[in-house]
Amino acid sequence: MLKLNRFAWIALLHALLAGCTVPQPQTTPATSQNPCETSRLETHLTSESSTNQPLASDSTNGKLPVGDSSKGDLSTDGESPSPSGISRVENHCLDMPSDAFKSWLDALYSPSPGRLLRFAMRLSEASDEGVDKAIWLIEHSIERRQSDNHSNKSTDDDDIYSYHLARLYEYSGKRENSAEYSDKSKSIDLDTNRIDKSEDNANSNHLKIARDLYAHAATFRRSPYYHLARAREIELSIEIGDAAPQAIAEFIATYPDYPGLSHLRYAWAKIVYEAGEGDSSARDKASAIETMQSLAFWNPKDRVSTLAKSWLESHGIEMADRSYEDIYRRVDNLRKIRFWDEAETAANEALATYRDNVPLLVESGRIAYERSDHALATERFEKLFDFLNGETIDKVRPNGVRGYITRAYAYRGDCAKALDVFDAYVAHYGKKAQIEAKRDFALACGDIETAYRLAQQLDIADTGLGLNDFAFIAYIARDYATARRYYTAAIGKLTGTYKRRATYFLAQATLKAAREAAETTETKATDIGQSGAAKPETAETKATDIGQSDAIKNEDKNSAKKDDKESTKKDEKNSTKKDEKNSTKKDEKNSTKKSAQKTSKQDDKKSAKKKSSKKPKKSAIEQVTVATATVEGAKRLFQSLIDDDSNDYYAILAWSRLDELSPSPSTSTIVVDLPNGSHTRSIAKVRPNEDEYTFDERALIANFDADVEKFATAIPELRRVQFLHHAELYRERNALFRQIAIEVMGIARLANRPTLKNLWTTKLSIDGHLVDNRRNDTGVWGMKLSVYAFDLPTIKQQSQRQAILERQTAIYDQRVALREFVQKTLIGFHDYYLSRRYTPSPKKTCGSPDNSRECAIFYPHAYSAAVRAAAQRNGIHPELVWAIMNIESAFNHDSISHANAYGLLQIIPMTGYKVADALGVESFGPYDLIKPEVSIAMGTWYFAQILHKFQGYATLSMAAYNGGPHQVARWLTAYSGKIDHDAFIELIPYNEARNYVKKGMARLLIFERIDSADPKNFFAIPNTLPSHFEAMPNY
Repeated sequence: MLKLNRFAWIALLHALLAGCTVPQPQTTPATSQNPCETSRLETHLTSESSTNQPLASDSTNGKLPVGDSSKGDLSTDGESPSPSGISRVENHCLDMPSDAFKSWLDALYSPSPGRLLRFAMRLSEASDEGVDKAIWLIEHSIERRQSDNHSNKSTDDDDIYSYHLARLYEYSGKRENSAEYSDKSKSIDLDTNRIDKSEDNANSNHLKIARDLYAHAATFRRSPYYHLARAREIELSIEIGDAAPQAIAEFIATYPDYPGLSHLRYAWAKIVYEAGEGDSSARDKASAIETMQSLAFWNPKDRVSTLAKSWLESHGIEMADRSYEDIYRRVDNLRKIRFWDEAETAANEALATYRDNVPLLVESGRIAYERSDHALATERFEKLFDFLNGETIDKVRPNGVRGYITRAYAYRGDCAKALDVFDAYVAHYGKKAQIEAKRDFALACGDIETAYRLAQQLDIADTGLGLNDFAFIAYIARDYATARRYYTAAIGKLTGTYKRRATYFLAQATLKAAREAAETTETKATDIGQSGAAKPETAETKATDIGQSDAIKNEDKNSAKKDDKESTKKDEKNSTKKDEKNSTKKDEKNSTKKSAQKTSKQDDKKSAKKKSSKKPKKSAIEQVTVATATVEGAKRLFQSLIDDDSNDYYAILAWSRLDELSPSPSTSTIVVDLPNGSHTRSIAKVRPNEDEYTFDERALIANFDADVEKFATAIPELRRVQFLHHAELYRERNALFRQIAIEVMGIARLANRPTLKNLWTTKLSIDGHLVDNRRNDTGVWGMKLSVYAFDLPTIKQQSQRQAILERQTAIYDQRVALREFVQKTLIGFHDYYLSRRYTPSPKKTCGSPDNSRECAIFYPHAYSAAVRAAAQRNGIHPELVWAIMNIESAFNHDSISHANAYGLLQIIPMTGYKVADALGVESFGPYDLIKPEVSIAMGTWYFAQILHKFQGYATLSMAAYNGGPHQVARWLTAYSGKIDHDAFIELIPYNEARNYVKKGMARLLIFERIDSADPKNFFAIPNTLPSHFEAMPNY
């Protein structure tokens, strides 16, 4: 790596430029009215300026910004304006006389160097010739900043200049001919327009300049471009043809998750093998061949796999035999990333060699099962079960295989067969556990009648949840009377969401019971009306029957009385004789015991009286008194949910049921009409502008330059933030300001001023991510974390600690003003995540004028241009995207979860690979999902596909986004036509997916209310399930 100071670097640049011709401004007479005076230029720039978003607008025309040359680029330069304003400027300004032009540039440069860089980068996007002119402007800016009169020379921005200059030279060097260049889009993405190297490339010198400039940018360890510059240096070295194998190997070891890893391994192997006999040992050649064979073997979907196979064929090298472990892992990996066809082929090939291998047979069955071919899965697992013959082989247990057979039959809709197999599966359970397991399985299979019968065989816990669970099974079994009784008992023992759920389904049971009663009454009335003339005869007959019955009853009573009298007389005679005979003896005996018995009898009487006063305690269900079911009673229960918390999921359901009962139901529904894959109805009116917030957040940073002057002494890094802000490098600006914000807010919370023994510290890596819940200690592209922003315990020198103390003391003393500055700047910079973290949550329903600011900060139209463009492209509502984004990442693009889900919309890598394959993206890696524009484009496309699959149902689509579309398809197959929509959501077996739907609907309601400025706005969730669903996506 080059390690040069500022002046040595500029000398290097001039040396590199020797022999390169860059167009200079033409010399033409100056006009009387100079259109290039600073005020006019700023007018051009600001009139076309972006809304300060930290990512590019929809300039890729639907094409994802990933590919060979972007290789996980974590940075873009901000939203680019239309180039028309720049074109108007360049036509005048770049044709000025050289001296006048330089004077004009100085006038532009003096307030902030970043503005000139901004102008240059916009110029490069305006036209083909603009790239060469932008190179000239940046080089002039580099010279200008070295001069003695440079007002901001203390700001070291060499890494920024060199990285962006390298990008321009890279693009310029890849132009093979003017025709291809002129046909390119005017919105140039310098990291995605890769042109393969040819030996007669006339611009190869520009590529070398670009490579060396990237190398220089990579010497700045804390630069936002450090990782990107290292990657581009390696990539260009390979393209130029002078890459060192050792440098490639070191890069691969440092970044094991680099998106273009297979490309680098292919290049390394090719270079090593073809280096020549004198320079490459036999061991190195063998290693190169093994690498090529490995690339060709593991993932047939990877484009590099095809290249490796071609290379091996061209060199007459056959594929090496792989070990059984490798063959099994290949099948397993392909299944896990859900490339079903490739996994099926690999499994069949493996079984041809390893016939009757039990783990491979399991994989074969799981491939069929997971791709939802349940008939084939049943066949394969039953054959495997027979093959095991009751024995455990290679850790595969027969009962585990039986579990797959059971579920496969269930998902085929054959519950009877599934329950038969399940009986054997739970045969070793205890009696109670067996009934519970069978009940749960029958319920999951959709056999509600059997589940209810089994539930009645169990003791019902006298707790809120126990009563509620039984009530729900009774409800879906349509025993509404029992459901109402148990829900009424449960409500008194429940609180919070559990109580609201019980109240909602009590209302539903009441409504359905009232309707049943009305239907029964109507049926009886119809029957009576049909009997007509038979009424008097029936009444007379009934009267006769009653008279006869009464006579029989009276006769029985008289007979019983007579028998009682005779029996009494006999008993009296016998009793008299016995008493006379035994009287003397008893009196003698009793006389001796009277005294002792007297006390004993008194105690017995007291004890008996005490016992008789104790009544057995009644259970909650025995104490319930249930009112007659009426529609009005159900309405009151529904309304109580809305009055209690109108932001809640159950309030939305309650409003939906009341809306259905109204004379004119609403047309505002969460079910999106999707004929031919595009929506035709909006949930609610969407504001036509593309603002992020409902207030002018740009006013918050109107005085940003003045604030920098005020606080730069305490926090010198604010100067660099200012430069990035003026250069419109928004993402890099936000990344640096995040570190400043975390430091300021952390120190501001200290109870006392910092001391040498009590310095504020936190372990935030500059190579990691702000929100990173993963359990492994890795950062960008999987590298091991090593450099921390505030890892103070590692600083041992007293002088360094003293400097840190002075900085923290200065921040602490200005903490009130700095906290206010940080909070408003985060909002103005559109750092959606941190602005939410440092803002109190809304205490009132969103949509009200008195809390619109808090609601807008907590629920912003984040990345508005990108979200709206992606939503329009895929035919869905942008509010759905924002609701999901809020749940998934809280609007933090750096978020990586412990489940290894990436970015704003938390896409897991295997889904990312499937989506990339469907969209035709040849080079994709998980860290591409850290880019907001990639996450939004891929996540929105994926959700739109799911929405189309499930006939526009947002609830089902949210469940599928979290739990997998193949799982929701299975659940729908089990329950379709048997239960309502609301009950289906409660029966989702995954707690996370079930709660995801409820949170998603609540968030969607908030965005709807913000957009409509109506705190009472609702949308309806219909209570019918779709009659069918599409086959894809099925992953």
